[in-house]
Amino acid sequence: MSLRYLYRRPSSQRICYACDQPILRNIALYDGELYHYGCLKEEEAKSFRCPECFSTLSGLETRWTEVDGIRTRACGNCGNPDLTNVWEEADS
Repeated sequence: MSLRYLYRRPSSQRICYACDQPILRNIALYDGELYHYGCLKEEEAKSFRCPECFSTLSGLETRWTEVDGIRTRACGNCGNPDLTNVWEEADS
């Protein structure tokens, strides 16, 4: 399916959900949110663990939220903003 119609929006309305930057090219649509295609693939590869509901989520299954004025990830299941990055945990 072509997403060219999304480029008709002003760039101020084409903000990537992952990096919060305007999308000028390589637009992707996932679950109603706009992404740069590269950001979408990066989010898909990331993995997070929720200490509250014990679920393991990809970056696409998390949601962005604002806590004390700071943009942070939250669990897509329970809403807990205290997620652990599984890749960082494995490197330690």
